[in-house]
Amino acid sequence: MADPDRSAAHRAKLRGFYTSLVANPNAADPRVAAAFAAVPREPFAGPGPWSILAAHVWRSQDRGPLYVTTPDDDPAFLYQDVLVALDAASGINIGQPSLHALCLDALAPRPGETVVQVGTGSGYYTALLAHLVGPDGHVCGFEIDSGLAERAARNLIPWPWARVDARSGVDGSLPEADAIYVNAGAPRPQDDRLKGIRRSE
Repeated sequence: MADPDRSAAHRAKLRGFYTSLVANPNAADPRVAAAFAAVPREPFAGPGPWSILAAHVWRSQDRGPLYVTTPDDDPAFLYQDVLVALDAASGINIGQPSLHALCLDALAPRPGETVVQVGTGSGYYTALLAHLVGPDGHVCGFEIDSGLAERAARNLIPWPWARVDARSGVDGSLPEADAIYVNAGAPRPQDDRLKGIRRSE
């Protein structure tokens, strides 16, 4: 039987390495690094083995993205600067951690703020946003894929101040918020979506 204390220590060590790899070099705000260190990636990736998007591989559009399957379900494979497939056939991934570290640092969500996230996927970056705004804040997520929205809602139970609606962030109105974090296939929100944003910097 595996030693649960050793397993917890091992996973904490992996998250520490991961934070040094993806967050510390890319985020000036130490709270962003703390969020990457605190939020486990495994629940959001689902059970392994996992499909990891191969880096530096150029392929024509008709061939689609190239994924490599991890040999087993060792969580060490998740704590790298890699995109993990949620739906490899559709090319839907948990996005690249170093890019999100940069983006979260630029967004600078503050404790107590409300953040709208468009495109939650399985909820990993939603959880990071929830960690950053804290229990006095709110994260309102939107996910057009109902299966992913349901999965994200389950994953976010430890952060009850984060919720996910199973709908597009374009259809209907968005709640008033301090910031919007978009992880979906759109170059920018529609102009009328920006009217409820309180923070402009």
